[in-house]
This record gives sequence, C-alpha cells and structure tokens, in this order.
Amino acid sequence: MLVHSKSNEGALLLDGAPPGYPLGHPVDGQEHIPCLARVARLGVPEALCAFNDLGRVADPVLTGLHFFRDSADLLPIIKRPLDYLARFADFRMLLTPDITIGDGMPPWQRARAVVMSRMAGVVWQTHGLAVVPTLRWRNRHDYANVAAGIEQGSVVAVANYGSRRDAELKWEFARGLAEMVERLNPACIMVYGRVHGRPFKELAKRTEFVEYKSPIEASRPTRSPVAIPGQPTIF
Repeated sequence: MLVHSKSNEGALLLDGAPPGYPLGHPVDGQEHIPCLARVARLGVPEALCAFNDLGRVADPVLTGLHFFRDSADLLPIIKRPLDYLARFADFRMLLTPDITIGDGMPPWQRARAVVMSRMAGVVWQTHGLAVVPTLRWRNRHDYANVAAGIEQGSVVAVANYGSRRDAELKWEFARGLAEMVERLNPACIMVYGRVHGRPFKELAKRTEFVEYKSPIEASRPTRSPVAIPGQPTIF
C-alpha cells in the first residue's frame, strides 16, 4: 500500500503515539521500535479469530485475535487501541495489527508501520493482555525493523495466505521467515495460512509452527489430515 501524506493512513503515520502509550517505554533499533515482552509457548491459543468477526468465537479464553485484514480497517484500532481494551480483554492473546508494507513506501514509512503496530501492542500489554508480535516484511530492507524489540525465544506470528500464488512474494516470504528464525530463535511461530513446503520443513528443525487456517481454507478439501475448523495443526 502506497501511503500518501494527504491520506488518512498518511495522517496517522505522521501522528505521535496513541492515547495510552506509556511515556519512556523501551525501544530498540535505529528506528526506535517499541519493545514487547516475551510470550511463552504455553500461551498459544487453540484458535484464532479476526478482530471483526467475533461471532465465530466459541470460547474467548481459548482464542487469540488476529488483525490480518485490510490496513484501512485497522486505522481506528492503531489510532486508538485503548478504546478496544474492554472488547478484547477476555481473549487469550492478541496479535499486533498487520499493517501493510508496500514496495512504494519510502523507508521511513515502512519503519513507521512497524512502530504503529507495536505501539498498539504495547498499549494492550500495559493493561495486562498477552500480545504476540506479528511479523511482516516485504524484502530484506525490512528485517532489522521487524526483528527489533522482540525478545529471544518469544512466540511470534506471521501470515502467508496472500503470498502463495505470487512467485516473488512466496520467495520473499520464505527468505524472510528463515531470517526471522535466525535472528529471534522463536519458541513457536503462529502461522495464519497453510504450513507446507520446503521452507517450513527445513525450519521445523529449529522451531515449532502452529497452523491456523482461515475459515475459507478450513472448508477446502485437503490430502493431509483434516484439521477441525478454527483449531491449530502443530508441526
């Protein structure tokens, strides 16, 4: 997504920290990426649900909320994450908002997208919610910012459902995933989408992957054992 300074997204990226963000919170890296506390493997939920599709949730205590939605839908949340605290408080964990990083964005906007996502996570974490950093990169120039502020051995989350039909995106995802494993040594990677293919097979020797299929993917036939919709498959 190309963010222009005259757009709503651009205006947000030019703003400061959202209400509720604690002054003096630790940051990391050249771009001062907000730090998030380590999340242990035991906290990984049995199911994931989109923040705007809560009607699917059977038990919030066993469910995590994801934000793998269009960036425009995330604007109210990243601008005022404190307003959503009560709505999200009963869930097992939250992933940080998945703000798009596009080819046309200059470096400062790409960094700012990571900062705004982490700031929302910090606000929720400060109020006692478990928050897992969502990792999104477009290419190798994003790696340093994406990995900044995340403790070694933490649980992290990624999505690959949008990259499997594009050869370049698929290659960049695989390369970046290997780099994140190398840099972060995560205890577990939550994957929104299908976990299959050589990159996952090789990296599974170094970390654990937990697959969460989207409702559409869960309804499709597969040759592998069929997962219960909304339930994870562990690799």
